[in-house]
Amino acid sequence: MTTENNPTAFVDWEPPTPPTDLIFDDGEPLESNRHRIAMNVLIRSLQQAWADRNNFFTGGNMFIWEQRDFLKSS
Repeated sequence: MTTENNPTAFVDWEPPTPPTDLIFDDGEPLESNRHRIAMNVLIRSLQQAWADRNNFFTGGNMFIWEQRDFLKSS
């Protein structure tokens, strides 16, 4: 039974649970207060320059991890 034919049909599906063993931190703090200030200036500059857009995110001191083997197999 599909929900197109019967809007009250119950779909027995749950989204996959994300992995909990991913790396979330590189363990390195910002080098100094000067680096934090520079990061904040760059963030504010981007937010001001792109104030008319709504398709971006700005952040700082973030760690991004990817596993190329996983990306190739998906």
